Amino acid sequence: MSKLYDLFKEAAKNSTVPTPFDKMNLVRFTDGDKNYEVYFTAKRANKRTIISCVDNFIEWEQLPLLAMSWGSVYGTKKERILSATPSKEYVRIVVIMGKPTVITGLDDGIFRSANKFDEGYVNVMSETRFKKLER
Repeated sequence: MSKLYDLFKEAAKNSTVPTPFDKMNLVRFTDGDKNYEVYFTAKRANKRTIISCVDNFIEWEQLPLLAMSWGSVYGTKKERILSATPSKEYVRIVVIMGKPTVITGLDDGIFRSANKFDEGYVNVMSETRFKKLER
């Protein structure tokens, strides 16, 4: 596990900062001279979860357990879980807890993946990828 993930877990145990988004939690901590702001989902994603990064929003789409047999998918629920913008004060990271099927819209606009981590943007990744992130 990375040092950044260990700092995140320790900060999450001590306190979380209230957010206006009921689907997200927020933890702030410092590592050396850098301030980090880590948003993480309140519930865990699974293989039926699709995360989309569109414009300045992160959307959560949950596919139903059983899709209809004729090819249409009914019961999908898409909701905005976070409105994000880059910050000069904090390195912003959004962590999707669990294992989503896919995270779309990365490395396009203000959102960056863990592969192209950039402190001037909003970095979005799964919990598994965050555990391996080296900074």
